[in-house]
Amino acid sequence: LSAATGIGTSAEDIDTTITTLIATNSTSGDIFVQETSGLVIGGTGVRTQGGSGNINIDVDAGNLTVSAVVTANGDGNVTLNADAGTLTQDATKTISSSSGDIVLTADVVAQNGDITTGTVTTEVGTITVTADNGAITMATGTTSSTSGGAGLIAYSATANVALSILTTAGNVTVTADSDASTAGAITDNLTGEAANILGATVTLSAATGIGTSAEDIDTTI
Repeated sequence: LSAATGIGTSAEDIDTTITTLIATNSTSGDIFVQETSGLVIGGTGVRTQGGSGNINIDVDAGNLTVSAVVTANGDGNVTLNADAGTLTQDATKTISSSSGDIVLTADVVAQNGDITTGTVTTEVGTITVTADNGAITMATGTTSSTSGGAGLIAYSATANVALSILTTAGNVTVTADSDASTAGAITDNLTGEAANILGATVTLSAATGIGTSAEDIDTTI
């Protein structure tokens, strides 16, 4: 899909039953796509290139696999949602905005690439990752970062949260066992002893452990 001034809207998204999505909006407007089943973002990815265009991809059933970049222009927000499946971000495939909010939600989240946003004047980007029926696993070396400002980073899962690197000048919250089922730990999934969390105030909540004697949670806060 290629357009200048929008691909769907928040009121009338583009409804699809497809395998792979490639979408570019060049000048103004947003990208709103609702998929009935599993979806792969491929090719040149999903991109808004002007006008602080938002990106919203919602998969009703099945998995959402990010196999290409997803990037929103300016203060454009990125929202990726797998209603009843796993959201997998492939290695080297960055999800980004210049200063918009990035929101990832799925049953399970496998983060194998970086997530980045920033701050431009008064626009402060934030990152929110939620697994509402399972775990969040960050592959070692992957980074979620908000640059140039105090954007909040929030990770929440009903099960475990395995951390690589979260970095911001603002606050960080990490919650395992968000459904109070008494199962869920926060663990260090980063090879070596570099900091897992860099930020201001950090709030960690879990049911069955925050770090271990062998792999503690390393911080610079």
